[in-house]
Amino acid sequence: MYLKLSVAGHLTIFLTRTRGPFWSIRPARILWMAVLGTQIVATLIAVFGVFMTPLGWGWALFVWGYALVWFLVNDRIKLLAYRLLDPVEAEPPTAAARPKKQRRSLVKAA
Repeated sequence: MYLKLSVAGHLTIFLTRTRGPFWSIRPARILWMAVLGTQIVATLIAVFGVFMTPLGWGWALFVWGYALVWFLVNDRIKLLAYRLLDPVEAEPPTAAARPKKQRRSLVKAA
């Protein structure tokens, strides 16, 4: 459970960084280094059993695979949720579609 929470928690960071697919914007090098470093340590803690029962490499690989599969599923769900619940307008609204207060300020500026 410790390893799953650690891996899935860090993968969630990569999901929430962007509205598009997780690969659409490259993460900063410092983020990569932080996540990679902490996940190496977390995996070693789980495999060798520091302050816990040792997990072993087989179960550790299973946990990583499980977390990665759900990471990909969650990315697709995120994209679908954005498409359904928060669509981005393709074109700016016309003057008639703007609120009256905003239209008046545009007339005064002109």
